[in-house]
Amino acid sequence: MARPEDPAEAARAVAALRTQDPDEFDAIVRHEHLDAASLSAADDLRILSQASALAAVQLTSRGDRYGFAYEVVGPPTAEVSGTIDASGSIAMTSRRPAPRRPCPICLARWTRIATPAGEVPVTEIVPGMAVWTVDGRGRRVLVPVLAVGHAIAPAGHQVVHLALADGRSVDVSPGHPLPDGGRAGDLRPGDLLDGSVVMGVERRAYAGATWDLLPAGPTHLYWADGVLLASTLG
Repeated sequence: MARPEDPAEAARAVAALRTQDPDEFDAIVRHEHLDAASLSAADDLRILSQASALAAVQLTSRGDRYGFAYEVVGPPTAEVSGTIDASGSIAMTSRRPAPRRPCPICLARWTRIATPAGEVPVTEIVPGMAVWTVDGRGRRVLVPVLAVGHAIAPAGHQVVHLALADGRSVDVSPGHPLPDGGRAGDLRPGDLLDGSVVMGVERRAYAGATWDLLPAGPTHLYWADGVLLASTLG
């Protein structure tokens, strides 16, 4: 079940976009036919959703064209690069197999990640997409994803189902890092995690791919199914 974004947090994120990148803010407002002088909570979410989509592929000025590069998660995986001009004409310059990213202690494939557009399945997260993280001062902020990794779990792999007192739960590999440097598999009922008490810790058989992401910023933390976790890819 998706957890709705806090309207106050969304408003702060829109205000930051308006200050830091006024051209992008103005373009989104025009595209969505919004009144910049009177934005509702729903308008804020529409703006953040468009900003997230724009951040999916970073463009770099190259004279009269813009260069881009992105990774196809696959399978099959690929690293793709090329250029685009102001009219939208695309020229591909390179496509090659992407390196396999080690990811042995990651998230179950059904895990959902907190983004400005709501909670998105981890399997749909791509480099450049905006996600929520925690900065060095403990504030919730938006950053782009630097990398995404996935790997097929070995035979006999298990995930830990963590159930919290406030109703949140998440399925992660036992070795997945926690914000305090501990591991998910070491938690016990009664321990604290992300401001709530751990009520249940259950090992469950798991088959298929496991996933992880690396948000930008100093902490590399992100919310998975509403629970704050660290990244294995940092």
